[in-house]
Amino acid sequence: MQKDQSVKLNIQSSFLLILCLVLSLLDRMIPLSFLIPIPGIRIGLANIVIMYALVRVGRIRAALISLARIILVFLFSGNVTAMLISFGGASLSFIIMALLCAPNQNKISIFGISVLGASLHNIGQLIASSLFVSSSVVFYYLPFMLLTAVVSGLITALPVALLLKRSDISVDYNYI
Repeated sequence: MQKDQSVKLNIQSSFLLILCLVLSLLDRMIPLSFLIPIPGIRIGLANIVIMYALVRVGRIRAALISLARIILVFLFSGNVTAMLISFGGASLSFIIMALLCAPNQNKISIFGISVLGASLHNIGQLIASSLFVSSSVVFYYLPFMLLTAVVSGLITALPVALLLKRSDISVDYNYI
């Protein structure tokens, strides 16, 4: 019985990684720069999968999915700097979301978790960027990035909330 459960989790994790990659690549194709003049701004569609994976397959597998996504997108794009900046953002974002999505931590809604995750992702990206340019001037973007984090966090939380309500996961997300 234990082996069957492990195989099921491996299949689910693989599917979630593929979905994460597809959403990440789709996110890169959405032209937001004409609406919001912030370089590299994205919705963060892959975050839908990461948040769902935290609840569905657990922290360790969700972390591996997130890490594999960053590495595989790098292999598709070949941009080492973008990979390291993405890793900085994803690390901070994942830590806060993993802590807040923990069992019996239902004090904040999935929308709040998503907005905090998006905000910390942007902060992590700015920290990594500041290390590359050896300047703190990148932090002038912070207010604008935090504003976009609220919007993108709410956008990505909605599908997660719907998936959690419709799934067979016994999580008490009545506050969604």
